[in-house]
Amino acid sequence: METLIYLMWLHLKFKSVPLESAKLLSYFHSAEAVYKAKREDYESFGITNKFLLKELGDKSLAKVNQEFKLAKENNVTILGYGTDAYPSILNEISDPPLILYVKGDASVLHRRNIFCIVGTRKCTAYGMSAALGISEQLARCGMVILSGVALGIDSGAHRGAVRAGGKTIGVMGCGLDVDYPAGNHDVKNDIISHGALISEFPFGTQPLPGNFPLRNRILSAFSLGVAVMEAGEKSGALITARYAAEQGRDVFALPGNISNPMSSGTNSLIRDGASLILSADDILCEYILRYPEYFDLKTSDDEPEIQQIETATETLKSPSVYGDEKLIYAHLKNEPIHINALCRESGLDISKVQTLITMLQIKGKIKEHPGNYYSL
Repeated sequence: METLIYLMWLHLKFKSVPLESAKLLSYFHSAEAVYKAKREDYESFGITNKFLLKELGDKSLAKVNQEFKLAKENNVTILGYGTDAYPSILNEISDPPLILYVKGDASVLHRRNIFCIVGTRKCTAYGMSAALGISEQLARCGMVILSGVALGIDSGAHRGAVRAGGKTIGVMGCGLDVDYPAGNHDVKNDIISHGALISEFPFGTQPLPGNFPLRNRILSAFSLGVAVMEAGEKSGALITARYAAEQGRDVFALPGNISNPMSSGTNSLIRDGASLILSADDILCEYILRYPEYFDLKTSDDEPEIQQIETATETLKSPSVYGDEKLIYAHLKNEPIHINALCRESGLDISKVQTLITMLQIKGKIKEHPGNYYSL
């Protein structure tokens, strides 16, 4: 507990510049040593800013005690860098958060088969359907789905994991007690009951724009890879993809219509080398073959490992059909039917039917034939 107190004190001093706190901790070797250091010690480290020197000279623990009090009142667990409970995967980055606030099951943060799905808040039906469907299929096969709790694609990723009965982690760009995004209470509650909601920001921290790039480095750090489902050229999801590449994580992207500005970012990622996603199978097979130990595949005489891999990936062959997808699926037969007939029989306009057809193709439910004909 004493170590956690000193870590919290240092964290509160540098909460918006974690790299500096990490450098300071490395220089002095412990948070306690940083706390007990004198002005000349900080100056030897290289700190010259008078305001910061004054802040570090304030040894009061009142704010620290207040944080622990709020954590108890909000049923939040506090994890400190370097302690046994801290997720070791975060040790791999140069600017790990000194403190993590966790609401829910903290043990899920130690899982190694965590996968990140992110994208724009202003997503299309196509992007949302992909986020829901792919996250559901990955979660059904045992992967933990991580995202940023925002409206749009992020919420779709969390919902897909919950719908599969799987685990999900949400990383916030504000304090855990802050109502953001407003009206997203159901998603946040689902995350807490099916995994963990986490943040590095102290209680009461508002969702300031500068917080989200910091949040994004944690999204990528936890994950085997990052999939961007839909994103414009200036989307924050692309920052997450950049962090992923810098941290040695895989980057995936869902292709989209070249005339849709919400797909310009994902299409650019694919052009620049990101792996293209056509289905959840593209992600799952990448990792279940590379890291079978993350999926608890045990070799035995009765069921060799390769057989278990095939069994696990078989789950992807029959993804669920939801919402308006059912209206299209119900009118499909083994004999090809034209898209105009599907519009007529379903009562949906052609743009909606095209989106639904695309998602059914991603799920492997339907076949395309020349001339806009489709069949089971």
